[in-house]
Amino acid sequence: MYEDVKEYLNWYDTRSDLQLPAGAPIVGLVLQRSHLVTGDEGHYSGVVSELEARGAKARARAPITLAVTLTEYACQ
Repeated sequence: MYEDVKEYLNWYDTRSDLQLPAGAPIVGLVLQRSHLVTGDEGHYSGVVSELEARGAKARARAPITLAVTLTEYACQ
């Protein structure tokens, strides 16, 4: 997990394994934090992989509160 949205987006936008055009659609995903902490995140990985295979950027976030996530992504 990443400390903040900026750190995550920096990693995501510089991935060498994913080449999507600059204008690719962005799909935001709000994940349930407990699934990540317990290692039960396979279903999230599948959704992200499928979105990327179809040409979309998948931006995932596991917030402590939903309000923080919506504010951070709305401002990015």
